Amino acid sequence: MDPEHYSERFPELANFLAGNFHQDWAFLNNSNDWRSVVHAYCEVATPFEKGRVIRELEEFMALRLYEKRLYEVLCSVFLSNYYAPGDGLTFEGWLKRLHDELLQCYSGSTKLNSERDLKT
Repeated sequence: MDPEHYSERFPELANFLAGNFHQDWAFLNNSNDWRSVVHAYCEVATPFEKGRVIRELEEFMALRLYEKRLYEVLCSVFLSNYYAPGDGLTFEGWLKRLHDELLQCYSGSTKLNSERDLKT
C-alpha cells in the first residue's frame, strides 16, 4: 500500500496520532508517559470519535505490518513522534497497548453516557 493510502484509509487514526503524539507531546503533557496523552484525549473526545479511532486502529493492526514498516507509517505518514523501543516496546506491542487504553476509556465514557441517559 502506498504511504498516502494509509492516511486516506485511516483518517481518524492519522488525526489522533498526529494531533496527540506530535513532536511536543511529552512537553505539553508534562509527562513522558504515552498513557497520559491517551487520558487527556479521552477527556475531550466524544464516544463517537473514540469509537472511530478504535475501529480504525483495529483495522490498521489487522494489516500485520512488520516492525520497520509500522515505524515508517507511524512516523512518516501518521506523523507520530512516539518511539516505542524507547519504552522497551515494539511498535506492534505499543499499538496493542494503545488499543487497550482507548477501549478502557471508551467503555468508561459509554457507561457514563448510559447512566446519564437513565437519569433523564
